[in-house]
Amino acid sequence: MDVPPEIRQARAARHQLAQAALVDETVNEALKAVAFGLAHPLTLTDPALLDRALAVNRRAGEPS
Repeated sequence: MDVPPEIRQARAARHQLAQAALVDETVNEALKAVAFGLAHPLTLTDPALLDRALAVNRRAGEPS
């Protein structure tokens, strides 16, 4: 069964955020805010946050 592109993209973004949250306080705080119901999940789609996660993961050696 083929996974729709938007689902693959959402999963990839979630993976990037989860990995970056291990080493970056800003990404970690954003994820915690959503997990604790203090922020809407769509806040995790902020391009600046995703760019930050990608940059953190590149520095840490995580493939993007």
